[in-house]
Amino acid sequence: MSNPKTLDGKARHRDVFGLIQMQAREKGGLSEVARQLGKDERTFATKFNPNNGDHQPTAIELLDVIELLGLDFAVNAIALKVGRIAVEQATVEISPRELVEHVRLMMAQFGLTIHTSASSLADQRLDSEERKTIAQQLDSLIPLLIAVREAART
Repeated sequence: MSNPKTLDGKARHRDVFGLIQMQAREKGGLSEVARQLGKDERTFATKFNPNNGDHQPTAIELLDVIELLGLDFAVNAIALKVGRIAVEQATVEISPRELVEHVRLMMAQFGLTIHTSASSLADQRLDSEERKTIAQQLDSLIPLLIAVREAART
């Protein structure tokens, strides 16, 4: 019989456990991770089942699964639990001066996109192409802004 307290915790975080299960299936499965870690496959899989309160994963097991399977959706879901977002870290192979110049140019382009979008907001809506353009530019810009922040800290 499932432990109600464990099941309550798993139910509160069903979104995270569901994403882990879904993404794990796409990337080889929890059984493969269990084998790599020398764990019992059935018990290990049960730890990540939100509908079973018999077992729960340790923090180390959770981190191992996320790391070994590269579960980016789960990382994002966990970050959202504490009001944060996770973004891909940019690998920057240029000087800090070049990085800042690159970001400046991207921000100028983003500014033009926002200006154009704002002008077309007479109907209080962005069309799908405008939303797509804004999202793509932000997805490119945010990791670079983080890289600039890190460069400024060093």
